[in-house]
Amino acid sequence: MSQRESVLHALEQLFTVTQKRDGVSVRTQCLYPSNQFIQLTVRGGEDRFVVSDERGAVREVEAAGATLAKEDKLIAPVMRPMGLSVSKGIIRLETDARSLGIAVALVANASKAVAEYLYAHLKIRPMQNFKETVYSYLRQRYQNAIVEETIPGKSNKAHKFENVIILSQAKRLVIDPVINDRSSIYARVVANMDLRQANYADIEQRIVYDDREQWKSEDLNLLQAGAPVFPYSHVSDVLARLV
Repeated sequence: MSQRESVLHALEQLFTVTQKRDGVSVRTQCLYPSNQFIQLTVRGGEDRFVVSDERGAVREVEAAGATLAKEDKLIAPVMRPMGLSVSKGIIRLETDARSLGIAVALVANASKAVAEYLYAHLKIRPMQNFKETVYSYLRQRYQNAIVEETIPGKSNKAHKFENVIILSQAKRLVIDPVINDRSSIYARVVANMDLRQANYADIEQRIVYDDREQWKSEDLNLLQAGAPVFPYSHVSDVLARLV
């Protein structure tokens, strides 16, 4: 195994790693205020690497509607105590192979700190990504017992479910998040109804919605046609009963 392969193997023990054309994408366990996982890029080889957030913190805040002018100057007060450099909104750190895991953690936490600082400084609220919120919660709780599966329904159409908890060889629990949007509602109803009608003996289904938002009663009733529905604020109690 080459040194480069050894480095990639070491990263894969800590993070989700995907090979890119010009480097490696590393999905960390750190979250932005919107509950999006922080993803970094690692470039280099042999013994020298550069870890970068690819403007992740800046893009996070821009997605919430902010317009940043002189972003490097704005970010500098957060970066200086950390000893990291920033250029054109990109946070980066150069490191050797031995310290690569630490460098990834440092840049991820720096990117998170910058995003939090910008939200507070600009007085804007993060746009919560509900599907990422559910994804993060379930993986923190069930870790290796939760997988993504593509499952055919009665129509033989394959449906993708990102949160399938493997309880045993004889039982799988599908937790399907839905956002407050009519197209999303219809899509999740159709997928869950088709799956339910396939009559898998080992599958139990639930649809979870974000009850921090205002939902129409007719939309919640429509979701029931796909699978039993519960609000995210009750997720802990619901899972305790089901699992």
